[in-house]
Amino acid sequence: MAIVVPTRNRDFLLRGCLQALSHVAHEPGALEIVVVDDGSTDDTAAVTAAVASSSPIPISLVRNPGRGVNAARNAGIHASAAPLIAFIDDDEVVPPGWATWVLAVADQRPEVDGIGGPVVEQPGTKLRTCNRCNLGDAGVVPDVDGRYDRLIGGNMVLRRSAFDRVGPFDASISGRGDEVEWFERRAGTLHLYYSDDIAIGHRRDHMSLLGLWRYSFRQGLSLPDYFERVGKHYVVHPGMTARFLAHAVRYRCANGLQLAARELGAAWALLRSEVLRRTRRSVATP
Repeated sequence: MAIVVPTRNRDFLLRGCLQALSHVAHEPGALEIVVVDDGSTDDTAAVTAAVASSSPIPISLVRNPGRGVNAARNAGIHASAAPLIAFIDDDEVVPPGWATWVLAVADQRPEVDGIGGPVVEQPGTKLRTCNRCNLGDAGVVPDVDGRYDRLIGGNMVLRRSAFDRVGPFDASISGRGDEVEWFERRAGTLHLYYSDDIAIGHRRDHMSLLGLWRYSFRQGLSLPDYFERVGKHYVVHPGMTARFLAHAVRYRCANGLQLAARELGAAWALLRSEVLRRTRRSVATP
């Protein structure tokens, strides 16, 4: 199995991610790690080489000219011949038994195209949340037939045969929903396995409230474009945004701030798109 780690200018996070990956339980020769450097200008290459020098799992570095996370994922796919390809984000920490779980499912369930689990908040964050919230992914809910229609981008393992059958990720998409578009365009053609036992941790210990706001706002900027690509229309509800902000203030909950920032980012993207559309219309009208 090849473990693809896209990264860009986050060497301080990449080190912890690679150190955790290099210590997962594995059979000799069963794993390799492919770091895809998406145009970094920091010490990404040096960090990768340092961890690789003592890792029992081979680690290679692929350079990608800053084209975004989906293009980096595609580069990782092409860099390996492994029949299973895992995708892990550079701000995540994989527990020691993660690979054992994944490989066991892949071996026992050959009909499954993809395997994944939740991404949960890693202990140690400086950002406070209320008892009902966390800063990880909420998980994936099955449909009425018990089937899953997608996996989480930072914790998904896909068979190479699935890419051979339905194609690579859309390299023009980078941001919130980047991997969801791949699953939605192929809805019904993939058999996916999801289990809470295949959970990994999401680091937020490096973020301040301002950093979380900026990060989430940028994610929101990509939401309208993602929805349009899958044939939907993103609708911003000002009342919901106000509720998120009120929740953040009342309960001192960083998740409320995160959700509000995403909504405001989406609203700004929609406003900018509408202004551009009207400007083009006025220029085209004699």
